Formats: sequence, structure tokens, C-alpha cells
Amino acid sequence: MEVTFGMKKISACLGRNRIKKITAMLVMVSLLAGCGTVGDGKDKTLSVAITSKILTLDQHKMYDIHSASCAALTYSMLYRFDERNNPIPYMAESSEVSEDGLTYTIHIREGLKYSNGEPITAMDYADSFKRFIDPDTGAMLASYLIDNSIVVNARDINLGKLGVDELGVETPDAHTLVVHLEKPCPFFFSVLASPSLSPFDQKFYESCAGSYGSSPDTVLSSGPYIVDRYEPLGTETHFIKNPYFVDKDEIYMDEITIRSVADAQQSMMCYQTGLVDIINIYRDFVKLVNGDPALNINTGSTAYYIKGNSKTKNPWNNKNIRIALSLAIDRESYAHNVENDLMEPLTGLIPRGLAKEPDGSDFCDDTVRYPDVCSYDPDRARDYFEKGLSELGTDHIKMKLIFMPTYQQIAEVVIQNWKKVFPELEIEPRSMQSNQLVAELAGNDYDIDITGWVGDFPDTTSFFIILREKNSTNFEGYVNREFEEVMKKSELETDPEKRSKLLHEAEDIIMNDLALIPIVSTGLSRLINTDIKGMVQGIGGSLPYYFTARRENG
Repeated sequence: MEVTFGMKKISACLGRNRIKKITAMLVMVSLLAGCGTVGDGKDKTLSVAITSKILTLDQHKMYDIHSASCAALTYSMLYRFDERNNPIPYMAESSEVSEDGLTYTIHIREGLKYSNGEPITAMDYADSFKRFIDPDTGAMLASYLIDNSIVVNARDINLGKLGVDELGVETPDAHTLVVHLEKPCPFFFSVLASPSLSPFDQKFYESCAGSYGSSPDTVLSSGPYIVDRYEPLGTETHFIKNPYFVDKDEIYMDEITIRSVADAQQSMMCYQTGLVDIINIYRDFVKLVNGDPALNINTGSTAYYIKGNSKTKNPWNNKNIRIALSLAIDRESYAHNVENDLMEPLTGLIPRGLAKEPDGSDFCDDTVRYPDVCSYDPDRARDYFEKGLSELGTDHIKMKLIFMPTYQQIAEVVIQNWKKVFPELEIEPRSMQSNQLVAELAGNDYDIDITGWVGDFPDTTSFFIILREKNSTNFEGYVNREFEEVMKKSELETDPEKRSKLLHEAEDIIMNDLALIPIVSTGLSRLINTDIKGMVQGIGGSLPYYFTARRENG
């Protein structure tokens, strides 16, 4: 059997034995069954395979990038990103910003409707802000309005000190939303591009009796598509065009299907047999498709770190131990030999390709940053480790490491690196699903964890927030007063160059303290059928706008 990857034949990439293996895999009905089928009229349909489950369609409770990509189909944000990652008006007609940068007046387009034909008003956007920040909602990303954009009273509301009606949003009329900030936020339009801040119909929510966002009947669409097949953790989420969407004539695809498959192997087979148009590409296949015109490599949106429990007494809280652990990790080897260069070494808090300086250059350069703590140096690692052991008064330490299954490969390589250098170190690895991991982090029954973070907008603050003292995602309890003071100064600084200098200073503080250990960074790379054109993939590929895709045969 001859199998092709876009324009390139697999026979040009593989030896005969590997061709036989993949051919055998392709005929395994049990694997292909998960890919589903493509119906008639494929020119107007789009099918995507992901190796994760869609956890929720509740725009305020979503936390992962795949749920967010579905939310971008179902809900209508005030702003969205263009192909250059610049925020552009979407459901906003126009906006004005006060001279002091504290008041945003957003004029909403007329004629907006939900999928039930009811009008969408500025009040619905205001209600969305309020539910998002309401502590009873339990939104994991509520920091958007607390640490990022600093909407008036957002923090106190989220802490239960004030009611949601005290939030700094108002609606002078049905088409005007006014948002008041406590401090200037130069990237606030990027915050408004979050699907979590899409319109929310309180009456519909109440009719769902606690099941909002869990089935097609409990999702009220305000975006380009209606979800007509979905169940949490199911294998397929299917969307059809929303006839009430204001820009429906600009939406090319009649149907979009998101298929959850078992693993990267099944994903690749679904793509190769033409059952799906788009898949995420992973380490095991990148060399196989290198040079294929369907390959889209993205960088800069996602970073992977080791963080430690600052709330209990454990070896992580010894700085010499932290430095030793960092110096023993061979990031270059991992990125090149394991990830086949889909990832790159991360030697600072901020990944390359995320944010720009005022002059347009990258916030990060390509060289090794913070070499004193992030270079690969086993000899120095031994020295720091022995100092740490001496300070702890022991000759052996044991640490419990927790991580999600998707980080298994990173965990294995890191542990191998450490075993080579530190025979006195015992690591107890535990892999667990995200909900269990969150419970473990909250319960403090661990020493260190491997975490990944996706930048939701092109500004360094989207990464700094994971270490802010009062941020809901700072499970580890890290606190650094100097860092907090510099970040507060950056929030007040309106001069771009001075603000950038402060943010560099903030990163210097974090890396001098080694509050976390950077490992690697990456974007979300994809194979996209060469017939598919115009799809905006978001920052580093992390938030694909499937609704922008068109099919151009031939």
C-alpha cells in the first residue's frame, strides 16, 4: 500500500519495514473507528482530530486550549486576533479609551442575535464579566480580570468581599459597554479576545438548572456555529452554521467536527486516510513530514516548567537544590533528540516568540538566557547539590513529583537527567489527570510538579501571572515581595520602553530566585490539508479560529 503525506510520499521518508508497520496500522479498524467518517459535500465541511477531550462548553469554566477553540466557534467575543496576533474588532463596532487609560467604552454592533433569535445586548457582555469573576462560578481563568486587566473591584469580588454588581462595568444603553480599570492595561483589547468574555444570557442559564454548557441543549450560541452533538469527555463535537450569526455570509464551512482520538498515531492515520483535515503534529512524526507543505510549525505560546510547593517544608525550598536540579537538565538534548526540534530549550520565564519590545524585536533573544542557572553543567550541579544537602543536614532527599499524562515524556527525561548526577536523590513520580492534579496541588500532598502554560495574549504578563501572589493558578504558593513591587510598577507605567524595562527586571528577579525551573517551550504545530486556506491559528497556534478556514480545491 502506498500512503502519502500531502504532496510527499511516505515511501520517500521510510524504510520498507516501517512502511509495513504503518500499513498494518492503517488497516486496524479499531484505531480508524475513532476517526469517524466524512460525509458528502466535503468542500463545505472541516474535520479536526485532537488527542484530548473537550471538557466543557461553559465559556467561563473552560481552562484548556481545545475547549477554548470550541468556545471560539460557539461564542462571539468583542475582539479577536488577526493572522499577526493583533486584536481586531469582532462584535465591537468601535471603542474609545480615556486619556488616563482607565476607561474603555466599547460600542457593540447592532443586529447581534443568539441562535434562538433573541437579541444580544451590552448587558449580556456585562453579565458575562460578572459571572466570570463570581467566586461561585469557580472560573480558573478569572485572573484575566484580576491580575491582567485589573477591572475595578474584580479582586474583592472574586474573594467574596463584594457582590458582582460592584464590578467596574456599566451599560449606558443596549449597544454600549463601559469597562473601568484600576490601572492602565496596554493589552486590554487582547484580553477582550478571550472566549470567556463572550455574551451570557442569564435567563437561558437559569433554564439549564445547573447543567449549563454540558450538552447541545444547554449551550446558547452567539458565535458563527451551533453545537449539535456534544457530551463532556465524548469522542466527537459537531457544529453547524448559526443562521442568526451577524457575519454568517462570511463563514465558509457549513459544518465543523472536532474528533477526540486516542493518541498521535491514530490522529496521523485519520489525517492520512483523509478522514480529517487538521491534526496536531507531535515528536514521533515531525521528521516524517518535514518539508511537507501541509506542515505548520508554530512557536512561542507554550512553556513547560518545574515548580515546587512553597507552602510546605521540602527540599525544593532550598535555593541550592533548585539551582542544582536546573543545571542537571540537558534542555538542548531533549528538544533536539526527543522532541525533534518541535520544541526549543527554555532558559527563562518568557518563551521566545511570545511578546515584542516597543521597537518590534523579540522580548527574548535566541541565546541561552540566565546561564548561571539554566545552562547544562553537571559538575556545577553537583557542587550546588552538595551545598544544599549540607544546609538541609542530610545525605539523601526524596521528592514527590506530580504531572499530567501529557507531560510523561518530559518527566521521564528530567528524572533520567537527575539520576545521572544525583545518586542521593529519590524521585517518586505520579501521573494523574488534570482534575486530580488540581486537587493534589490544592492539598499540598507533593513536593514538585511539572506544569505547562499557554500565553493567551501576546504580552509577557500572560506568563508572569502564574507567579503572582494572589493569582488563582499559583497553586504552589510562591511569594516574592520584590517581584510583586516591580510588577505593580509595570502596571502603572504607560511609557512602553519603561514598562518593558520593568518587565525585564521582574523576570530577572524570578530567575535569580529560580522560582521555577524552565525546561522547554513550543507552539502548537499542525498538519493542515493544503486545500484549507486562511485559518488563523492564534498565538503560537494555541487558539485556532476554525471559523476562518476556507477550502480551495486544486
